[in-house]
Amino acid sequence: MSRRDRDKQRGLVYRIWMLFRHDIGRKLTALTVAVALWYSLANRLTLERRIELQVREVATRAEADQLSSIAPALYLVVPPEFIVLHKSRASIRIDVKGNKDDVRELDVSGIIEFDIDALGDQDEAVIPRPLVRDVFKAREGEPSLTEFEVRPPKLDVTLARRIESEIELRPENVVVVGRPREGYAFDGSSIRIVPNRVRVSGPVAQVENIIAKPEQLKLAPIDINGRILEVSQQVGIDTEKVDRRMRLHTAGEVVEVSIPVRPRDITKELLSVPVEYDNDGALTIAKRRVVFATETVDLLVTGPRSVLEGLTREELADRIRPVFDWGQVTLPLGDEKVRIFKDGLPTSVTITDLQGRPPEIHYSLESVASDPKNVPNGESP
Repeated sequence: MSRRDRDKQRGLVYRIWMLFRHDIGRKLTALTVAVALWYSLANRLTLERRIELQVREVATRAEADQLSSIAPALYLVVPPEFIVLHKSRASIRIDVKGNKDDVRELDVSGIIEFDIDALGDQDEAVIPRPLVRDVFKAREGEPSLTEFEVRPPKLDVTLARRIESEIELRPENVVVVGRPREGYAFDGSSIRIVPNRVRVSGPVAQVENIIAKPEQLKLAPIDINGRILEVSQQVGIDTEKVDRRMRLHTAGEVVEVSIPVRPRDITKELLSVPVEYDNDGALTIAKRRVVFATETVDLLVTGPRSVLEGLTREELADRIRPVFDWGQVTLPLGDEKVRIFKDGLPTSVTITDLQGRPPEIHYSLESVASDPKNVPNGESP
């Protein structure tokens, strides 16, 4: 470059510099005012907002479309054949920025669909789904947005195949808490469940476990604390002890459980109750006579307090008759059970020996050649 050209270039730079410096204070003031004005107008015309959406499950796309118009959320369309075991997030957030009016009134929902082939040949799998802009849609029109950022950028959904089976509910499935009032008790073996044969559904692994061990399916606890009468209550599956995705296919997903609560039984001992011996003629025909036979038995009487408490032991003994029929004897020596006749006592009263077994007598017979003189009522000659 020649000296002349360099002089020209220096002259141009100098003139630009001088132009910039000329009245520099006013120029800086004007620039500051312009930037402030732009920033003010931008804030007046744009708005930033954070939107939080819950992640919810529905069975059909139509249901998702209907709900999204009234309750913004991220809807997972899961066919009835599947169950959502886990979602990586229960909610997501969206940061948006754009036209102030559009952002202020913005209602946005998202829809993610899983088709029937989502699991392939697996019973359970984790399926990641990206949360991109196309997943979401505003309720009304397309807003003018300059920013749309979803956090997290993807959602992991664990799906499992759902199966259904029929099981029989038994008292072992009922959870009882509390204790009846003092003097009362409940009979666990007499618990009634209506209906007792039900269909249940849930993830493959959980349903198969319950099929193998039905007692693992626990119903919601029933409180009988302080009760004196039968307790009837409608209960469903106890979600604290059983997978919450298990379903009971009954009306309202409940069954009716009835737990009998009755006065606690009391016991009374009756000692030396005489045994009555019948049918001496059977011994005559068999040409046998009694050498020895038990004269009395000791009994344990168990029954409702309301029945037994008002009877003295003497009154109770008068209502109980141990009877033995010689016609049932086949051997000359042995132990045999006696029949207990209860006069004026209900069937809820049970009678055993002191060890809780059926009362027995012991006997010994001998043969006679002719005209045997059998001793009646078990007395030895």
